[in-house]
Amino acid sequence: MEDNMLLQIIDESGRFVGEVEKWLEEKHLSRCGFDYSVVTVLGCQSSGKSTLLNHLFGTRFQVMNSQLGRSQTTKGLWLGRDLVEGQGTATIIVDVEGTDSRERGEDRHTFEHRAALFSLAVADLVVINMWMHDIGRATASNYELLEKVLAVNLELFQQSDESKRTVMLFVIRDHSEMQTPLATLETMLEDDIRKIWTKIKKPKCFEDTGADDFFEFHTIGLPSFFASLEDFRKGVQDLRRKWLTSLRPAQYSRRVPADGFAHYCKSVWDTIVHESQLNIPSQKEMLATYRCEEIKSALLVETQPKITAKVNQAHHGPVPDLQGWGNNLIQQVVAAYEEPASRYQETVYLKKRSELINALCDELQQVVEAHLMHIKTSIAKDFSKQLDARFAAIGSRAKLSEEWVNFADTCGTAEQDSLRQLREAGLACSVAVPGDGPRTFDVSHTLQSLTDALENSINRVRQAQLAAFKEALQGPISEELTQIDILVSQTTVAKEVFWTMATDAICKAKEVAVQQMSESWKGLTRRVVVNIDHVEVSGGSSSTSAPPSGAAASEGLGEGLEALVGRECVKEARTKLEHFVKHSLDHSIIQKFQAEFEINEDGTPRHWPDISQERISQYFLKAKEKAMESLGTFITFDVSLDKVIPGYSDPTGEVQRWVETPLLTDTMKAAVQTRIERTMVKTCQNAQIMRASGGSKNSLANVPWWVWLLLLLVGWDELMSCRVFIIYVVLGLAVALLVAYQTGHQRAVNQFASKAMGFAYDAFLLPNLPLINSLLMGSVGGGGGQGATTASPADDHSRNIPTEASNKKTE
Repeated sequence: MEDNMLLQIIDESGRFVGEVEKWLEEKHLSRCGFDYSVVTVLGCQSSGKSTLLNHLFGTRFQVMNSQLGRSQTTKGLWLGRDLVEGQGTATIIVDVEGTDSRERGEDRHTFEHRAALFSLAVADLVVINMWMHDIGRATASNYELLEKVLAVNLELFQQSDESKRTVMLFVIRDHSEMQTPLATLETMLEDDIRKIWTKIKKPKCFEDTGADDFFEFHTIGLPSFFASLEDFRKGVQDLRRKWLTSLRPAQYSRRVPADGFAHYCKSVWDTIVHESQLNIPSQKEMLATYRCEEIKSALLVETQPKITAKVNQAHHGPVPDLQGWGNNLIQQVVAAYEEPASRYQETVYLKKRSELINALCDELQQVVEAHLMHIKTSIAKDFSKQLDARFAAIGSRAKLSEEWVNFADTCGTAEQDSLRQLREAGLACSVAVPGDGPRTFDVSHTLQSLTDALENSINRVRQAQLAAFKEALQGPISEELTQIDILVSQTTVAKEVFWTMATDAICKAKEVAVQQMSESWKGLTRRVVVNIDHVEVSGGSSSTSAPPSGAAASEGLGEGLEALVGRECVKEARTKLEHFVKHSLDHSIIQKFQAEFEINEDGTPRHWPDISQERISQYFLKAKEKAMESLGTFITFDVSLDKVIPGYSDPTGEVQRWVETPLLTDTMKAAVQTRIERTMVKTCQNAQIMRASGGSKNSLANVPWWVWLLLLLVGWDELMSCRVFIIYVVLGLAVALLVAYQTGHQRAVNQFASKAMGFAYDAFLLPNLPLINSLLMGSVGGGGGQGATTASPADDHSRNIPTEASNKKTE
């Protein structure tokens, strides 16, 4: 590693060899005073420490060529300086030989400890380079080394009250946020450091202190350098900005001027080298640790292809005799480990044996989970089919109610049985460890996945049953809301009274429906909590309770029973009233008008020949006014929602729209009013004709022939305009009527004739009514017969008032 920008200060044998003072002078660092910083990096061999430093600070530390294999690259300790920073505060970088080096063998621990302590003693920022998959492992994560570092670092600085905290940055390599969130890893590291700090023996003056009193911990994650180079570079740039803006101190935290840094480094190294307690663990224990770890790692590497192949097989379907295969694998690996490893120190040998078995079971866990996922899918499908078969086709309403009441219990029992099947399948995968007995696998993840699938099936069926429940509500609601039909037939009820009575009828319907359906609602909306041993049913204790979250998120089924029934009652009442307004309102008002116009107060029909035209007009106006009052009753939907649905929730605004939307729009009101007034005018005109004809003691049958001739002449143009059509129509009708009469349909022929006479009346007689009236009165009055009467001036005046509409139509 030859580069005039770099300097080796500690060689691989542990000697301080670097001319640091000269190097600082050449790099224009000796005159910086306190305006510089020091960064060191620790981590296992071939973990990319030098690569990280080169990208982060622009240095050119030698990196490993992975094409030639994985071996030691950095030997000893090397110095470099930040080349990216430019004219800013200088940064000195210390690249440290990686830990866990095969080349050093059993002598590596002492050098690793010394190098780590040196890094802590001189650095503002100590970078701990770790693989993400090594976090949580005692050896691979250097937790044993970190424990020594914390303990000895505490002793080295216990006499200096002015020592500032060292910034320790954990860089998690090959990090994937999707696989494990950084926050989770950071929490794990904090917990491990806290445990390590609790274990170390501290001087009395520091017994109540924590690791945070001596270190400032930070954690970042970097993507894989080889798999995601661009993401790696971006992460390094983010780390550099963090270093420049927040991690880097304004001045060197150890308060050593730059021109004394070389002497300081040598003094610290000499102090560490002569610290006798760093000679532990003993040579025998170190040898046992090294060799047992080597054997264990080799066996895991050798076994990995077999496990990977079995995982791939399990992804395509259940593995036959998985338990037998797992037992054979465990026995072979344990036997291969025990033969050479049992010669070393027993405590280390047993510890590494346990680690080997745990690591093997962790790998086998993947096979078991993939295997159980197929069984889980099959169980979930059977469960779904079972529920569908149970609830798909339920017969009578009584059967529906019975099934709904027991819905939660039925689903809970079936779910418990399904979970028990999966648990038994998981136990069937357990393996026997020689000397340790059976080892079971964690099936909690698969159980949770099955639970979610079963809950989805339950909620799907529940939602369908809630929809059916909502339809079933229509029966009792419709039965009780017949009172609305009775109310609209009572034409004399005032508006305020009508809507008060309508609201009461809706409340009564709601009360009856809630009483009838409450038990079914409780059964459908109870939440079932299931595990292998028991079923716990909760919720649904009140008729106003809501169904479980997600059970029915649409169509208003996510509310309480009383609110749901209240909404349905209001909706049904409005539907009935809309139908009445559309099809029967004008008929109801006309009936009210006719009752008022044609009936005396004592209930007898009025005899129009004895009533003057002025009185007829008065009766007409009075009856019309009273009848039209009913029209105002049905313009708006004035049901009291607060009384029907107290404290109702209306997130979609649907209920409010029912109230705010008029039953009778302006256009509909105008159309209804036109039809009603037309019929009222016809009724009044009929009364006028009866009065005019009945007053002479004659009828239309006694009208002189020349009057009918005159009527024919007046309507001649109308007859001629459709003469051809009339000929064919008359001939066709004549033939049809004759056939119908001969085949025994005399009643139908009579009804048709009546309708035809009515049409002739409206089309020909009614438009010429004023002329006929004047001719009849002239004929009767000028004839001088016994029955002749003379109309008074008041009669002549009042005659014109009710026939105004007819005059307009004649025009």
